[in-house]
Amino acid sequence: MSNKQIQLTIFNITGLRKQAIDSVISFTPNSDLVFLVETWLLSPNRYYTSWTQHHVHGIRSITLHSRGRLGISLLINPSCPYHVYYIPNNSSPFSLYYLSCIVANTLIHCVYLLPEKISDAFALDVLESLPLHLPNTNNTIICGDFNARLGTETGDSRCNTRGRTLLPWINSNTLTLWNKELLYGQST
Repeated sequence: MSNKQIQLTIFNITGLRKQAIDSVISFTPNSDLVFLVETWLLSPNRYYTSWTQHHVHGIRSITLHSRGRLGISLLINPSCPYHVYYIPNNSSPFSLYYLSCIVANTLIHCVYLLPEKISDAFALDVLESLPLHLPNTNNTIICGDFNARLGTETGDSRCNTRGRTLLPWINSNTLTLWNKELLYGQST
């Protein structure tokens, strides 16, 4: 096992065409893992890349029949020094909203919560369904796009109801809000 720190990148790519994935990968050559949210990628589609891929495919859009909505992808760099164990979530009622894996001793959940079409209570249910610990893991990262504005908690000029709903969950689970610690006042 490597002692190298895991480098991970998260992008909201808002329906980037699968043929354009090279532009994302060229921007993140040192990342071990690249999580993509809002991919709109429909099953059985994949990206044109040599990186290992895992997907929570989107669902067909009513207005755009050739593209979907939702979608989360994990791209694993061929030079990643760790084994990445993908955790299928097919049996979860919230399977469209998160992708999980274990890298070394770290459990990672990448989440995409739509800003509309799901209630703040549903968003909280998705997060509460995620295990915070699994055997042989010492760390947990919950990342992604929550569409939550946390106001003064993160140095943001705005707050929304999703942010006010999620903040007590963050605090009650004694989670570290890294946007507050590392990027206070910066847009992410």
